[in-house]
Amino acid sequence: MVQTPRTILIIDDEREICEFLKLRLESFGFSASYVTDGEAGLKKAIEALPDCVLLDIRLKVGDGLTVLRSLRAYRHEDSAIQDRVRKIPVIILTAAGGAMCSLFRLEGANDYMEKPFDAEHLKARILKVLEG
Repeated sequence: MVQTPRTILIIDDEREICEFLKLRLESFGFSASYVTDGEAGLKKAIEALPDCVLLDIRLKVGDGLTVLRSLRAYRHEDSAIQDRVRKIPVIILTAAGGAMCSLFRLEGANDYMEKPFDAEHLKARILKVLEG
């Protein structure tokens, strides 16, 4: 039986980072897509229901914490859809440093990584949050 690749949505305003991550994630066997602003990222996450979101905190349009809060507070008349959106694993990608780690966790992030990071380490973190 052919296994469907796990889907990863990248939300980062730096297109070069998005393209690099997309290629690396695809080389690891994931299906990856990206958007470069928070508003589009939130909309795509709700519509596509990815298996995991990689979310930059500092975005030119919107901000990552607002996206995270919106996902965690999402409301829908169909409770199954509402639960699925609210439970999408989110890994924060940030250059802000570990000082904000407790805030990320408080807001519902599953994990965070400081930029720059190693792609193999990111893969391990993604697999960990996907295992739940």
